[in-house]
Amino acid sequence: MATNDSSKRATYAELIGGQRFNVKITGKAPMKKPAELKIVGRSIRHVDIADKVHSKQQYIQNVKVAGMLHGRVVRPPGINARLVSVDGFSQRIPDLVKVVIQKNFVGVVARSEAGAIKAAETIKVTWDDPGGAPRNHDELFAQMTTLPAQSRLLAADGNVDKALAGAAKVLEATYYYPYQLHGSMGPSCAIADVKSDEATVWSPTQGVYPLRAAVARVLGFKDQQVHVIYKEGSGCYGLNGADTASIDAVLMSKAVGAPVRVQWMRGDEHVWEHYGTPMIMKVKGGLDKDGNLIAWDYESLQAARGGRPGNVGAANLPTGALIGLTLQPRRASAPAFPPLGADNSNTEAGYLKDEEGLVPNARVIARTVDSAFFTGPLRSPARIQNSFANESFIDELAHAANADPVEYRLRYVGDHRLAECIRAAAKAAGWELRNSPKPATKGDIATGRGMAAMQYEGEDGYAATVAEVEVNKKTGKVRVTRVVVAHDVGIIINPRGIKAQIEGNVVHGVSRSLKEEVVLDGKTSKSRDWESYQVLRFTELPEVKIALINRPNAAPTGSGENAMTAIPAAVANAIFDATGARIRRLPFTPARVKAALAEL
Repeated sequence: MATNDSSKRATYAELIGGQRFNVKITGKAPMKKPAELKIVGRSIRHVDIADKVHSKQQYIQNVKVAGMLHGRVVRPPGINARLVSVDGFSQRIPDLVKVVIQKNFVGVVARSEAGAIKAAETIKVTWDDPGGAPRNHDELFAQMTTLPAQSRLLAADGNVDKALAGAAKVLEATYYYPYQLHGSMGPSCAIADVKSDEATVWSPTQGVYPLRAAVARVLGFKDQQVHVIYKEGSGCYGLNGADTASIDAVLMSKAVGAPVRVQWMRGDEHVWEHYGTPMIMKVKGGLDKDGNLIAWDYESLQAARGGRPGNVGAANLPTGALIGLTLQPRRASAPAFPPLGADNSNTEAGYLKDEEGLVPNARVIARTVDSAFFTGPLRSPARIQNSFANESFIDELAHAANADPVEYRLRYVGDHRLAECIRAAAKAAGWELRNSPKPATKGDIATGRGMAAMQYEGEDGYAATVAEVEVNKKTGKVRVTRVVVAHDVGIIINPRGIKAQIEGNVVHGVSRSLKEEVVLDGKTSKSRDWESYQVLRFTELPEVKIALINRPNAAPTGSGENAMTAIPAAVANAIFDATGARIRRLPFTPARVKAALAEL
């Protein structure tokens, strides 16, 4: 707590004399009326901006601890590689303190960061690498369909099989989503100081308590013997290398009996982070003779491994695997009745009953298999994949029904907030009611627009997006020229903050739609840098137009991932509108677009 006089400060603990609050929480505290709010609804400047702009913010990379040494991990050549031997150095490393070996984990500790880098580069290590990972995404997707899958039945409305059998027209489509990176611009970093009976870890983790528990298990300590100090690091909207780097530092600090700082490099971050989950989504829809949607049959299949430390501790992390911690393999399970209802992964489209939709017959099944690579929540985890399929397929149904994509969506939306979002986005974009695709034009450049919309995690905010694109029919290159977003987050706390979030959503979503895909080689990832893992450049940014829907009497919801969730489908629908080519696999690279155009 502070006042305008910076010399007068007090903690809450000091204000109550170090005692407990001992106040019973009833949930009945009176709320201010919207008209009485003085801060909520205003664009208040973030208090940390000035220090970040002027390089005064202390990030984890800037933290120094007395007596601190520097560590680097010597990475195996593949995800399934096993250590055979450590055979010394090709040259003397003056700063070297120790080589740390624990099962398949190899680390080097030196007195300087440069010494640690040199040691990691020159140490001779022999590995046995059997491969066994997918060589490319075609092979990955084929393997996923053969692995034991845990299955969940989410929806079983009406009689899907009977409705499909009696439908005048049945459409089927399969959509594919690849491994993608968090790709934090600053590689992860952590510091650990392990003593005989306690440990302190400075980490940019998103979960200090789960990390504390994981560190305690690795060291054989009780949780109370571990102190995790959060220090801000590279953002990631999910799970980058922060937790894994923390375990790296813990192992090396324990081995040398001194504080150790581990600073990952670009290749560490790109290759050894938790990737976003790859998914396959199969959808079948039935239309009656008037084009009405009478049946929806959806099945998702994702590959996952590990995640945040959670209940299994470091076994969820790559370094945990290196030191021999294992996860139980998944066992196949059938989708059991009764249905579980909508999950928080947007597996159920907004047109189904669990989401207040109006489609009478629907079945939704979600399956999960083991992934060769570690995966974790990447901004809009599973939501962006499922929404890509759901919102692409509703467009395909609209085309089959000879209907405008916006008008067709609104037929099956029962949630008035989602409907208002769709209408607001269409209005802000100047949407012209017509069927897709638009009539073909002469020349190499075709333009189009596409709509996508969803309620995030069922009730955590609503967003509708219109993407406008230019497609070079000769080269296959797609440029997103404008993105219009309508967003309902309940009561708006900080308009400028929400707009900044939406702009970030758009940039990230367009980048993931057009460019991002991990390159596999049967052992590991070949996407080690920004050349081998392409992201959107400043010269490729689209214009962004935002229409905020304020609901002063509604609870606030999220905005960090909502708008982006709809973007891949909106872009795919815009490409179809421009060219008549339907692309069902991300990213929408020139090669994929050209191949789709060649099939017309």
